[in-house]
Amino acid sequence: MEVGEAYEEEMRLRRTDGEYHWFLVRTAPLHDEQGNLVKWYGVSIDIEDRKRAEEKLRQSERQLIEAQRLAHVGGWDWDLRSNEVTWSDELYRIFGLPLGAIKVRGDAMPFIHPEDRDLVLSTVKRAISNKEPYSFYYRVLRADGTERIVQSRGSVLSDEHGEPIRVFGASQDVTEFKRAEEKLKATTEQLRALSASVQSAREAEAARISREIHDELGSALTSLKLDLELIRRKDFPSTNDADLARFQEKIKTMMQLIDQTVDIVRKISAELRPSVLDDIGLVAAIRWQAHQFEAQAGIVCHYDFSVEDIALDPQQATAVFRVFQEALTNVVRHAEATRVDITLDKENGDLVLTIRDNGRGITADEKADRRSLGLLGMQERVNLIGGSIHVTGVKGQGTVIMVRVPVQGKA
Repeated sequence: MEVGEAYEEEMRLRRTDGEYHWFLVRTAPLHDEQGNLVKWYGVSIDIEDRKRAEEKLRQSERQLIEAQRLAHVGGWDWDLRSNEVTWSDELYRIFGLPLGAIKVRGDAMPFIHPEDRDLVLSTVKRAISNKEPYSFYYRVLRADGTERIVQSRGSVLSDEHGEPIRVFGASQDVTEFKRAEEKLKATTEQLRALSASVQSAREAEAARISREIHDELGSALTSLKLDLELIRRKDFPSTNDADLARFQEKIKTMMQLIDQTVDIVRKISAELRPSVLDDIGLVAAIRWQAHQFEAQAGIVCHYDFSVEDIALDPQQATAVFRVFQEALTNVVRHAEATRVDITLDKENGDLVLTIRDNGRGITADEKADRRSLGLLGMQERVNLIGGSIHVTGVKGQGTVIMVRVPVQGKA
């Protein structure tokens, strides 16, 4: 004011209610024709709301920067007309570069793994051409020699004529996540290999025990029965008919007990390893098991097989048969069904086994329950032979289990 010049300043002024508010104060002098100062004009504009909005914006920006730092996410913007690129601070940290090092498109390319550069260029080019968002992974090579894995997501902005003018998005450092994922995958594969080995060993041991029970114990019991039969038929000289009758009755009781024991031996042997699976194949074994299930559980089984022979290796055949057995067991335990329909088809080179009951229908919670060891065991068996299994249920209408296994050769 001493030199007679206009000025503008932001300042806090106390209002008549005693509160301080931010004001924009503008002052200008009025001079006469000789240049003498005549008077001052001024205006004070209450900018408290603007100041609060600016502070809120600054706070939001600080929060965004902190959130990006914690999540290892950096934002970027590419102006297609000027070719200028803007990066957030976190993106510079992800790449291990000083702030401001990236100015135009192409500056970051030397820091992308050589094997991934074509992927980056082609993906972004295709997105701009199609005006579609994109997401992909690539590797970053930092100046210190370390390698990071980045997931980049981008969107394309077009003008009123539909011409792309900007590409913007975010890139996240997912190195630790990817490493953990690979480690988990490797561990899972190791566990599956171990599971397959254990399963194979169990099946082999079951087959061995089954053969021994069937051949050794069954043979011994059969021989014993034949000996008893010979004794029963033989005439013994006796003056006591009552003693002879008791002796004959005792032999008869022993033969009945042997028959029951032989039946038990056959049942145990079949449960360990059904000989029908090895003797006449999977299809016949499934049909035999369905007959056994119907007789024991009293649940009607209807089957429709479009194939009578299928080229599965022993491991696949065993897995499919065991899954079929487990499915029937679940019907008895949980389904409350009166009928089971079984179909066996070949579709697109796959063997498809479908077990459908008319029970209450499995629920989503039951399928997701980690304690459902039967379902988990079925899924693992099918996974180990390169197949798939789908379980669906409709309340009051029943449950459907569909097993699909790749077939080598022709049915």
